[in-house]
Amino acid sequence: MQTCLCEVLLSISFCHCAGSDGAFMQCGDGKMSLLDFISRGFLASQCASTQKAKAAHGKTIHRMAIYDKDQRIRAVISQMDVVRFLASRLPQLGPLVERTVTELDLVQTKIHTCPPETSAIVAMGLMQDEDVSSLAVVDHNGKVIGNFSVSELRTVLPGQFGALALPVGEFLALENRVSIASRSNAGSRRSAQLLLMSVAT
Repeated sequence: MQTCLCEVLLSISFCHCAGSDGAFMQCGDGKMSLLDFISRGFLASQCASTQKAKAAHGKTIHRMAIYDKDQRIRAVISQMDVVRFLASRLPQLGPLVERTVTELDLVQTKIHTCPPETSAIVAMGLMQDEDVSSLAVVDHNGKVIGNFSVSELRTVLPGQFGALALPVGEFLALENRVSIASRSNAGSRRSAQLLLMSVAT
């Protein structure tokens, strides 16, 4: 791929990242270097040498809290904050930003997929087994028709877990209908919740 790192950083920096996935990690009073901040926080689980160490670390951290000496949170720094910081200082990164993502070995050749007939709960298990956060949903021709990620669980409320038995294709279609309804009036939102409840029972 010929896309350079500069374009990637700029594109990501303008993205709106919604959701509350991730965890907090205490990192002292903010005196940690940026390198340590990234490697000990955001990349800790990826850098762990064994599966046991990864499991002990828990899920990948997306946000880190800065505490003062009285253990009060003074700031929260996210992965997106770091990306935007780097994107705003591209000249300081030197020739690295002009190299392609292929040259930097950022392109993964192994893509984790599942057919749309796979149940949502089985897809969750596949992501756990492969240590990935999403699966490309592909048809019988290998064409990508959707994306199923762990964040889909955020749309499932208590009493709706039966929806996880749905094939991922149907689950995503249902989720999209609920998402559209949630942006309209309260009556539509209630209808969307009833729709999920009817599927779950």
